[in-house]
Amino acid sequence: MNIVEIVKEIPGLADKLSHLGRDPLAPTPILFVKIKLLWQCNLSCIFCERRRSHTIMSKRQVVDILDFLLKQGLKKVHFSGGEVFLHPEITDILRYSRRIGLQVNLTTNGTLVTKDMARRLTETGVHSISVSLDSCYPEIHDRLRGAKGAFKKTVKTLHHLIKYRDKQKKKKIILRVNTVLCRDNVEHLEGIHELLVQMHPEIIWKLLPVDAYMDKGLRVDKFKAGQFMKQVPQWPLLKDIPMARAGKNPHKALSKGHYAGDYYRYHPCYMPWFHLFIDPEGFVYPCCMTRTRLPALGKLPEQTLEDILKGEKRNRLHMTLAAGEVMTICHTCDDFLEENAELYRLLHPREVDKNKK
Repeated sequence: MNIVEIVKEIPGLADKLSHLGRDPLAPTPILFVKIKLLWQCNLSCIFCERRRSHTIMSKRQVVDILDFLLKQGLKKVHFSGGEVFLHPEITDILRYSRRIGLQVNLTTNGTLVTKDMARRLTETGVHSISVSLDSCYPEIHDRLRGAKGAFKKTVKTLHHLIKYRDKQKKKKIILRVNTVLCRDNVEHLEGIHELLVQMHPEIIWKLLPVDAYMDKGLRVDKFKAGQFMKQVPQWPLLKDIPMARAGKNPHKALSKGHYAGDYYRYHPCYMPWFHLFIDPEGFVYPCCMTRTRLPALGKLPEQTLEDILKGEKRNRLHMTLAAGEVMTICHTCDDFLEENAELYRLLHPREVDKNKK
């Protein structure tokens, strides 16, 4: 989903976004939502913090959320877990989301996708699947993911998906591989890239830095961060690494967990105006970075989504952000950097040109 193109297409939206300081409560569409379907997972990743809850969002709940947000302009939904393929209704949820015309993305650890499941997945018409792979060495990946044999299963899943993807005659599913960048695998990045190239030249590779709040000594140090960033241009599958452009010294920012560098000191984040994150228990947040670090905007079904979107908490957040106040957690976020930068260039071309001079 190209956010800039959508903003251009919706009458008046660009003007609203360019004047948020004057009118932070101007109504804007919800363009995309991330739904965490469940907390349960079959792995125990050392860099993952998840609630020990058995709550699962039912298909009925997902349908209600999507049906309402569709009326608010929704274009895209991203499903995650836990592990999404532990959800008993996952295939039905994906099919419904596609049937109502949404772009559908999902993230999986790749250990539960059988050959038959891979075939059915590609047949649902989902836009993209992101699979987690953290090393080219089985023993390292298995240790990071907390389960022996995880590497073998994940690689097999990728081969299954590639096989059925390549059989698609129309629009082919996009395959992404997510690597959680940390101290224990930063020296394996070249090997991971080589492995992925051997699998398929159209795989998109994405590096996700370990959560700054879940460090546990796993962050990449300044020296190694500088080394790997010099290699980035040599890896064609790595389509984007926003944190490499975050400030004058991105390697220092990376080692400190300041993945946005100083970007949000001088530029706004537009995402809270048209994005939502909803967890299995119904808590609604403006984004996944704010989950548990800021009070929820509201909770389903105790409140309706309509009331939450019009509620005091969301209004107060919009006014705070529009006034230029930056939350500490924003500096640790590597999501949406490129999207925010593109939007800023669209909305404030004169300022961008002035800074270039």
